[in-house]
Amino acid sequence: MSIRDRLEDAEFLRQAGRLTGALTMVLVAIAASSRLTYPKDTTPSKENPKEKMKDWEAFRTFLGNRLSELLFRDDEPDVWRTLEFSFKGERRDLSEFVYKYYRCSLVHEAKLPAGVDFRDGPALGKGEQPGFSLQFGDTMILDTGWLDVFREAVVHARCNAAEFGIEHFELRPLPDVDEDAIHAALIAKYNTTPGRIRIFKGATKALSPEAIAASSDEDLADNFQVHIRPRSGYITALRGEFADEAGRLLPPGVDFLRELSAKYQLVKVA
Repeated sequence: MSIRDRLEDAEFLRQAGRLTGALTMVLVAIAASSRLTYPKDTTPSKENPKEKMKDWEAFRTFLGNRLSELLFRDDEPDVWRTLEFSFKGERRDLSEFVYKYYRCSLVHEAKLPAGVDFRDGPALGKGEQPGFSLQFGDTMILDTGWLDVFREAVVHARCNAAEFGIEHFELRPLPDVDEDAIHAALIAKYNTTPGRIRIFKGATKALSPEAIAASSDEDLADNFQVHIRPRSGYITALRGEFADEAGRLLPPGVDFLRELSAKYQLVKVA
């Protein structure tokens, strides 16, 4: 029995039309992955370091990190963009909500609570990303596209690298590079911000420093556009100065990306 088994069970149930059963299996896989990442007996709580991290905190931290990386390409450890929404007049964090109202309800009560649902297809078209959506307000609805998102969160988690045969890499500065000094110099030279540095670092990791160096300006602009297209907020942040309205790099953006990426390398990690 393994995390891979749970995902295979989920796919079998999904194909059979047993959607909440599929969701349950995926959430079990997330919970198991969270405890591989944050072991029960040795991980201190981030909220109360004098205590051990409880199941809900491990689940929320793991899923929050993974969703942030998948949806926003934020891959700094334990730092994520909170995916907040309003439910019955209160602000909620998605990863915490999924644990309490989906994972716990399905595992412990075998049903979803009133006002919470899981449906096939888009949930009334309120999602911002193609392929999955959610509806919130007085009723919280996830659609089945989230099965793919949650599965991706598990399969490509570093803790599951061996089980799924996936290699993971970190973007690290070259041995002779002072990262803080490089960032400061680029911010001054291009009159830009740390947020834009972060966007270009994400692109450097996705495209690889070697590929960036070997690409023509035209190919680099095209490849960057493919990388950034699903991230409308990033396009807005770069638009006008470094990229056009479609997210395709302008000459200053090409120069910026080349100069930044030349200071980094991808390093394989366990």
